[in-house]
Amino acid sequence: MEIKIVSTKDELFAVCHMAASSNAQNEAVSEEFHRGSLNMEDCLILKEGQRIYGRIILNRYLTYLTLEKIPVERAVGFLKEACNRIHEKHIVTHLYSDKSNHELVKTSLLLSDFVITQEKESYIRQPYAYPIKADLRDGRDVEDTLFIEMIQACYEQNQDRSIRKDAIRYGRYKAAVKLFTELIEQEPLTYRQMLFVNGTPAGIVFLNTSSEKYRGIGYLAVHPAFRAQGLGKVLLQAACALAAKEKSVSTIIGDIDVRNAYIRDIVQACAFELSCQELVFEKNS
Repeated sequence: MEIKIVSTKDELFAVCHMAASSNAQNEAVSEEFHRGSLNMEDCLILKEGQRIYGRIILNRYLTYLTLEKIPVERAVGFLKEACNRIHEKHIVTHLYSDKSNHELVKTSLLLSDFVITQEKESYIRQPYAYPIKADLRDGRDVEDTLFIEMIQACYEQNQDRSIRKDAIRYGRYKAAVKLFTELIEQEPLTYRQMLFVNGTPAGIVFLNTSSEKYRGIGYLAVHPAFRAQGLGKVLLQAACALAAKEKSVSTIIGDIDVRNAYIRDIVQACAFELSCQELVFEKNS
């Protein structure tokens, strides 16, 4: 088997139609190439003959990792080459339980010195145009600094382990700027919204684009001073209503830390249903 960067249209087509991948991830990969946010040189493949047996997108993380049924030693070799090419001291990748060959991917990551740092749940529902009666303002009317300040203010009660870990690693302000920058990347200003109560910032929600058909809840938080007032539900409903304005969107996705009971209660109250489990793997070189 050969490990190489995608270099032909036939290889690119095969990468976007892998049998072991979920349809959602195949669609997302295809759209990112079509939009130009991914290039062929970003994609590492494991190939034999005309068939693709492995796919990894190389960026700040290892994304869209997919393996067809192959010997585990082949998978480990493929991962080793990917890690050597990414040139990052801290490498992260995510694995969803609805992916074919889930156990092969999990075993290969663990044998490649990745460790599981977070267990998550992925929830989905169809967009719905909730009638929102609240003071919601989007990124066109709210300064970036207010969003960053809100992220900082919510660290203490945030139950997401990856977010709390970044706050410790970088400090709260730098972590908040990093998270905000990642959330708004290539997204319209309307996709970040802030809820005001009597003129005071009370919470925020970020919508992100997974693919033409899918939107994700990138981040949702309520200021500690405004907890237990049902505002988290208002923010999530606002995101659902925003997605419902786009006719192409069929599904909204929300991934949460399994320990985040506060957010789980909110997504379940808004009729989101559990779709699959998710594992976050990390490796330090």
